[in-house]
Amino acid sequence: MLRLDECGLKNVYDGQVNTNVTVAKGDIWEKLVGSYMKISYGTTLKPIGLMLERATALLPSSKATGILDDGCGPGPIMARIVKDYGLNIPEDCTLLRTDFSEAMLKQVEV
Repeated sequence: MLRLDECGLKNVYDGQVNTNVTVAKGDIWEKLVGSYMKISYGTTLKPIGLMLERATALLPSSKATGILDDGCGPGPIMARIVKDYGLNIPEDCTLLRTDFSEAMLKQVEV
């Protein structure tokens, strides 16, 4: 298992509010991208599903004019939107994903 502190992400979460956070630069994420999906995939499935259920209850995907996934990482949220709601999203709806790591964007398969 890859430890976050081995990637330069020290003091990100220790169970308490931590004001001494090391900010990860793009090159750190370039090194982490290969393992990031493996680390986060299983733990994000249920929360993503719940978040999207709530979002579509507030605004049905059939009425969307644009969807932004800012800080998309390897793209699990946008992939889930397309998989679960793609048939209901209007053809003229803009789907946009952004991340400061080019390597993360290359992982997105939508």
